[in-house]
Amino acid sequence: MSAAFDQPIAVVGAALRLPGARNLGEYWDLLTGARDTVTRRTDAVPDPAASSLGVPPDARFVGAYGGIDDPMAFDPARFGMSAAEALQTDPQQRVLLELVDEALHVASVPAAAHARTGVFAGAGLNSYADSVRTALRGAIGVDDFAVELGTARDYLAGKIAYRLNLRGPVVNVLAACSTGLVAVHLASRALLDDEVDVAVAGVSAIRYPLWTGYWAVPGSIASADGVCRPFDVRATGTVPADGAGAVVLKRLADAVSDGDDVLAVVRGSAVGNDGRKPGFGHVRADAQEDVIRAALRAAGVEPGDVSYVEAHGTGTRLGDAVEWSTLHRVFGANAGSVAVGTSKGSLGHTREAAGMAGLLKAILCLSNGVVPPSANFGALPHDLRLESALLPVTDPIAVERGLGGVSAFGLGARTVTWCWNARLGRRHGRPPGVRSPWCPATASPGWMRRPGCCATPVQHRTIWPPAPRFGHTTTSSGGSWN
Repeated sequence: MSAAFDQPIAVVGAALRLPGARNLGEYWDLLTGARDTVTRRTDAVPDPAASSLGVPPDARFVGAYGGIDDPMAFDPARFGMSAAEALQTDPQQRVLLELVDEALHVASVPAAAHARTGVFAGAGLNSYADSVRTALRGAIGVDDFAVELGTARDYLAGKIAYRLNLRGPVVNVLAACSTGLVAVHLASRALLDDEVDVAVAGVSAIRYPLWTGYWAVPGSIASADGVCRPFDVRATGTVPADGAGAVVLKRLADAVSDGDDVLAVVRGSAVGNDGRKPGFGHVRADAQEDVIRAALRAAGVEPGDVSYVEAHGTGTRLGDAVEWSTLHRVFGANAGSVAVGTSKGSLGHTREAAGMAGLLKAILCLSNGVVPPSANFGALPHDLRLESALLPVTDPIAVERGLGGVSAFGLGARTVTWCWNARLGRRHGRPPGVRSPWCPATASPGWMRRPGCCATPVQHRTIWPPAPRFGHTTTSSGGSWN
């Protein structure tokens, strides 16, 4: 599944947009407060007849969704884009472009390193291309190829590299809910193989038209009451959400030599899949166990060295039961406790970005030496209350051994990334007051500013046409096309 890492990989920069959080600081605040950031509303129930596939008679609309702030806001001039090109670009791609730029600024990657900086990125599937075709029908210069260039996921990584002048390899990653962590895995491998000196791994999952809720069908994976309760006895399913994130990676030796602030260290990772099973949506426990053990071998650590796992934990009864029992087989006999957390109780399920949300949470937990309580968790179901070292997080738990892992499971794909404690972090950092070698002229509101680095606010504006909301019929009118 994965060869051993011959040297550690450092995370030297990060940026995110998640429900309730525009940066790492806000993310940590909502996690430590065990806040549920899902937006819930009871108005604007869509007409079932408006659904192109129809709605089952036993479906019920649940007005709950984990949205991010201002997903349509963007500053085209920041990246030398015209308003026309920005309009034709999927908001998922616009947001990820901003995040990669932010993460590179945080990492202080100099322009001289761009020749060996690679991009490994993925995005979700939405209907933005259909909206562009409708809104710009008949506009001069807008044809199928122009729409494809602006919205197809095939060009995501390449366009980021184009806009930021990054000349290393570009790889588009599509691995369902494990896309973010597969991107980190591939980026780490590129560093280990000396294909790059700097690697960016990023993911963006933003639905368009913007959702306000979903149709829940009994027996489906969707939560019946709009609350995501991973591993909880009351769990009825997951809640959809949007999210995006990016990390900048370097070989640890290079990061230390360059005086970088090391946020975390990736010791090893592994990727696998289920192979044949009763149905493509089924989950194989043995496949999950295999990939976790492969990640441990790649990291050169034993199960007993691990004190924290950031689980996939979707809040579906079957999926959670399989994952918990798998973690029990791997870590249940540990001498010390193993805290099992999950971010989905706070955020909802951010689809392709789920693994990235988990990784960024793990970085924060290891950096601060504590795993905060999991939102919406009360007690395990009776069948999961095993004699085990596994410990669900109802109160803050100290990370004693400083080694944690992150799981992300997509349909048919499995990936696990393991991180070493990041407490070494800032002692390798640049002395206070020394300007970063790559000092941005502008930075988005969520950018983590370094001391001594000049920055002015980005001039965000909502890109026309206004984003329609799921379940509502909207038309575009007014505006101009130049």
